[in-house]
Amino acid sequence: MSQSNDEKQYPSITQQGRNLVKLMQDVGANAMQGQEMFVEPFEKKRRYDICQGCEHFDRMRKRCRECGCFLQHKTGLSAAECPIGKW
Repeated sequence: MSQSNDEKQYPSITQQGRNLVKLMQDVGANAMQGQEMFVEPFEKKRRYDICQGCEHFDRMRKRCRECGCFLQHKTGLSAAECPIGKW
């Protein structure tokens, strides 16, 4: 039986941990290169608006079902990327 988008589970806790570690490594690498850690507010809003329109967005938890990230935070990090390439 196939799951609807509303029922789709998040990645495993292990995979979510890997995703978080990679994001933090990318944030650290950008910081070491002198790049800004955060995007401008308009860019954060643009990204979050895209997430809200995505079929993988969990409206109740404000999380991505593909990567498991909390999107109100992730969308503000300059090193962050959408796991399916939407931003």
